[in-house]
Amino acid sequence: MLLDALLLRAIEDGVQEAVIGMAHRGRLNVLANSIGKSYGQIFDEFEDAVDIRSVQG
Repeated sequence: MLLDALLLRAIEDGVQEAVIGMAHRGRLNVLANSIGKSYGQIFDEFEDAVDIRSVQG
């Protein structure tokens, strides 16, 4: 996968942090398959992250 190759090369070049912008579709798969996060880790990041001032919370 191209994204995997880019991230691996970035690591080899000493990159410490990467920002990936993308549409919603497929984001969970990228986080799980390319970044290596478990689905539990991904969903835990959203827990208690409700902003009651926001229209959609």
